[in-house]
Amino acid sequence: MRIYELAKESGVSSADVIKAAEAAGVEATNAISVVEAEDVEKLRKAVASIDKEALARRREAKSARSGELR
Repeated sequence: MRIYELAKESGVSSADVIKAAEAAGVEATNAISVVEAEDVEKLRKAVASIDKEALARRREAKSARSGELR
């Protein structure tokens, strides 16, 4: 499974999945990195532990800042 597929499935960004992979000890360097079958479940658990509300707040704040620049 590729990182971007797991990100889409989980509703988070590829960058968030890569950070979770790093924390879980799974090698992934970019969105098209392939995760071995035995690591997919470990990575799903790591991604599930991401605070999605905090991610949403960060995205909202970033969006507001980009609107101010225009």
